[in-house]
Amino acid sequence: VCSTRYTMTENSASSLLSTASEETTEQPGYGATSVQDGQNQPTVIGNVHNPRNFLWVDWTFIILSLIAFLGTLGMTFERLVYFSKHFNSSIDDSSQHGLDSCDSWTCTSDSTFTIVLIMNLVFCFFYAIDGVVRERGFEVLAVPIAISVVIIYLIVNYILEGLEKQPIRLVRLILAVIFGPPLCIFAIMIFFKMGELQFKIVDSNKLLRRAYRLRSVLTTLLKFNLQVMGNVVILAWLRNGTFLNHAEKISVLVFAVYIIIITPFGWFGIMYEVIWLTSIFIMFFLPTVAYYIYKIVNVALNYSKYYSKDYDTNDDSNYKYVAITLFVVCGLGLILYGLIILLSLFSMTTYHKGLNEKVRPPFYWCYLKVFKSNTIQ
Repeated sequence: VCSTRYTMTENSASSLLSTASEETTEQPGYGATSVQDGQNQPTVIGNVHNPRNFLWVDWTFIILSLIAFLGTLGMTFERLVYFSKHFNSSIDDSSQHGLDSCDSWTCTSDSTFTIVLIMNLVFCFFYAIDGVVRERGFEVLAVPIAISVVIIYLIVNYILEGLEKQPIRLVRLILAVIFGPPLCIFAIMIFFKMGELQFKIVDSNKLLRRAYRLRSVLTTLLKFNLQVMGNVVILAWLRNGTFLNHAEKISVLVFAVYIIIITPFGWFGIMYEVIWLTSIFIMFFLPTVAYYIYKIVNVALNYSKYYSKDYDTNDDSNYKYVAITLFVVCGLGLILYGLIILLSLFSMTTYHKGLNEKVRPPFYWCYLKVFKSNTIQ
């Protein structure tokens, strides 16, 4: 009798375990296939997707991203070499606009757009690779946005000169148009293929699902905010900073360093669910809106200065295109500012609900060794 009861109990336990396992593996992700065991590898930077389990869409996306990145980057660096060798300093009407003289190829608007393009290409490639390798769905979703930014820059850059003088600009634009839309399509496909959590399904707990979405969106927005900040600094430093007075030069550098310093505090507080650290980040992040507002007003009031003749044109000022771009980028910075503040406040309400027990944040083991924390078991 005892043996029979033991056998029945054992069978019941086995059936319950198998049922629970089936329910776990059948949970949907972003509305796509569920995550299977063995797809992830724990590393110091968190879990990474095992390359052996990449699907054809993942490899196609990575290969296309690499080709587009290296091709566009190579032609962009060629432009920098071209500017340095073929600079013509014969045009200079800066004095009538109250600007200091600047006789260097780095003073051209084209060099400014080229540097901005290089920076955005690097961010775009990072979103693509990091998003796939670490299954960061919202980083993959940021790729179409980053590609759109790059294509807009290429279009504006092409308009500045056109086909007659520098046909490589048209070639670079065509390359972006050919690879851009397919990359956007593959990025959206990969996003819907991914699980709602990177490698594990958080059961059917709606609170944990919302917590993960908030964390994923916020960490992506923090990176995107760094990208926007870089655009603002480069565009504001147009013509080797001659559009800025001494105080403005200091303020733009302080703004950049300030954003770089406080961003890790926000990332760490959000990923490790540290309320006091997230609160400090929000408090110090609040003043950054002042620079965006100041720069928008400053560009609008001093727009006439940007009509100074550029060194690479005899017809019209190309600096005005930089001013318009700077105006738009600062507006984008304001939108990001509002989203980061709002989502950070919402994210704090989901802390310590069990998310970190399900999905370990990056550098978790380093965190334990340095801080010897027992808060995350």
